[in-house]
Amino acid sequence: MAGGGQASAQECADTERLEAAREAMAQWQLARAAELLRASLDACPARRTAHNLAGVLRELGQPTAALAILDDLIRGTYGELGEDEVAAAREQRLQTLQTLATLDVLVEGAEAGRVSVDGREVASFRGGERRTIRLDPGEHRLRLRAPTFLAIDREVTLAPGATDEIAVSFPEGDQGLLVLSGPPGIALSVDGRARGTESVRLRLPAGPHAVAAEGLGERTVELRGGTIVENVFTEPPVPLRRRAWFWALVGGSAIAVAVAVTLGILLPIEPQSVAHPVLGNQET
Repeated sequence: MAGGGQASAQECADTERLEAAREAMAQWQLARAAELLRASLDACPARRTAHNLAGVLRELGQPTAALAILDDLIRGTYGELGEDEVAAAREQRLQTLQTLATLDVLVEGAEAGRVSVDGREVASFRGGERRTIRLDPGEHRLRLRAPTFLAIDREVTLAPGATDEIAVSFPEGDQGLLVLSGPPGIALSVDGRARGTESVRLRLPAGPHAVAAEGLGERTVELRGGTIVENVFTEPPVPLRRRAWFWALVGGSAIAVAVAVTLGILLPIEPQSVAHPVLGNQET
């Protein structure tokens, strides 16, 4: 294992795990050594452990993880470094950077979207622009997504320090995705076949398709290969005279009128004085 500076007073000892890691490295069991060194670094942060873990990760073809450790080491996360240690860490970082693979991604046909690598979103893109992604060497699965288009998948194998390029054009494929939805409980059908209620998602060949919602009508949608088409059925608005609040208002008004009429009939009417311009006040 690499030497490095002496541990500071704040650094603890994790002798058992470090000895096991040394033995694993001697037998070229690098994955086991990395596991032990990482556990030791988590339990007992030490500059020397971080330095050695970064070296093992680089040998395992994981330069991205090694660079993260080295950046923390240079920042002093595991203790303050002397000048010689800083120089050694920076040299190790430079060597590790050289093992990263570079992938240039060029996308056409979509205005913008996102790129995921091995299930993790790593970058965005704009149509017609080249996007450069730095990755660990080895096999990777890419997925490119853009609004209104089906995702496009690619598999690439990258060599350490190499640069590769892929070009992708949306849309792709001879099938599209139809997303059909309607009000709760309404049966939906596509091309004469019942497909469920409320919401269905179907991959279908490109071309025209008849979609229908029970009691709400039928229409034709045009599906392009590699695209996503959404079609929504909604219930027609309820006429004013069929709305509950309308009849509640009308009913309330009718009741108010009836009550007023009833009170006017049943209650005695108080006599009122009327001023006559000549005779003076007269009772009516």
